[in-house]
Amino acid sequence: MVPLSAVESVYVNVALVMVLLKVVQVDPSVERCTV
Repeated sequence: MVPLSAVESVYVNVALVMVLLKVVQVDPSVERCTV
């Protein structure tokens, strides 16, 4: 794999957070379990 630059790593982190938020919105029970 090509090493990620700082900007690319930040973009990947943001994308992962967005995916997690979408999962929580679809299944609220996930949020309750993690709290």
